[in-house]
Amino acid sequence: MSCELSAQATVSKRQVIYLFKILSMYRTVFHVSMFLGLITLLSVSCQTEAKQTISPVDRLYQEYELQPNAERAEVYLDSLESFLRANIDNEELIQPHLEKGVKLSMAQGMLSRTSNYILPLLRLYPNLNDRKGYLSKLGDIMYTLRKRHASSIVYSELLKAYPNDPELKKKESLLDSLSKVHDNYVKYLFDQILVNPDELGVNKAASLKYVDAVEALALVSPNDTLVPGNLYTAAEVARSMRTFPKAMSLYDWLIDTYPKHDKTPNALFIKGFILEQDYNRPEEAKELYIRFVTEFPDHDMVESAKFLLKNLGKSDKEILQEIENAKQNN
Repeated sequence: MSCELSAQATVSKRQVIYLFKILSMYRTVFHVSMFLGLITLLSVSCQTEAKQTISPVDRLYQEYELQPNAERAEVYLDSLESFLRANIDNEELIQPHLEKGVKLSMAQGMLSRTSNYILPLLRLYPNLNDRKGYLSKLGDIMYTLRKRHASSIVYSELLKAYPNDPELKKKESLLDSLSKVHDNYVKYLFDQILVNPDELGVNKAASLKYVDAVEALALVSPNDTLVPGNLYTAAEVARSMRTFPKAMSLYDWLIDTYPKHDKTPNALFIKGFILEQDYNRPEEAKELYIRFVTEFPDHDMVESAKFLLKNLGKSDKEILQEIENAKQNN
């Protein structure tokens, strides 16, 4: 007989009926006592099984709720981030965990960590309940973290969408003055990237602001026609600063959300190139090159992808030697 677990870990109706059938075979007080004992034992067994089946991350959240403090919050959030990394492709599973992460980290004033949960929550679930509320929270977080360029985009886009919302009206005073004078504030931030460039050829502070602004616009107005192109440009900016995790995240955003955009093939190809050249993960790069050649057979970079596939894992010296040999043979 299997345990039928519920929120209270009680004995199932079918199990009780089964035991009553056994009881009907006996009429003595002794056997009645045995029956009641079986019910108790089965309940204890089910409660034990329920405790064993709860995931470690859920157990840590329960422990935090029993005694909320910063230390327990840190332990839970560390476990949560490992859990999210391990289950990132299971969107149905991770949504409630992202929501818990937002709630708990905000309650503890850990706003930098809150952004780790609220950003994927808004990105992965465009039909999220209380999306407006989460976006408003994001604007408040960015403002508190002194990222007024990002908070201004969130607030201004929300004000366009909900012009009569009295709570959002209060955010007008928090807008960056520059965002009020530039019709295309994101483009203005992009133009600042080449002002006083560093050794990498870009202004790092301006580049970071631009990337933040692009992410904010993509979250609050994903249907804006400028968003896909901005995501690709922001990924290229991140790559130029050699912040590869951010670049990969932006390429993925474009590939997953805007598969028909004309920059999506480029994003797929460059992602494979980064995996090969910068992460030294040739097998994963190979998968992306094959996908690129298969899905975009007429693209300008197909021959380059085929060349990279053919020479995957070879050193530059080996490739140059093969090219030289080919020239001689021709």
